[in-house]
Amino acid sequence: MESGDKMTAEERRKWTFTLMDKVMTIHEQGKHYVHMEIANYEEGELISVYVMENGFEENKKYNLSKTCLTDFEPEELYQVADYLDSLIEDEEVSE
Repeated sequence: MESGDKMTAEERRKWTFTLMDKVMTIHEQGKHYVHMEIANYEEGELISVYVMENGFEENKKYNLSKTCLTDFEPEELYQVADYLDSLIEDEEVSE
């Protein structure tokens, strides 16, 4: 995708699945609270990701609370993906 271009439906779908895979991996590891929402929007998709490191606690602030409109903020998707990657433990170490 070139700078300033809108994402194609295929690119949006790929990003959605990429983030969902990372979210599910973190969820399965069970050490952090992670929540993801996807909503249709007339200019693309609205993807929201929320993370609380070390589990959910009432009145605790999210370590990550990011909402990205795919066609206008694609750079935000990279930031979210990098943050989620930082929470995923190496499978060899966790076994």
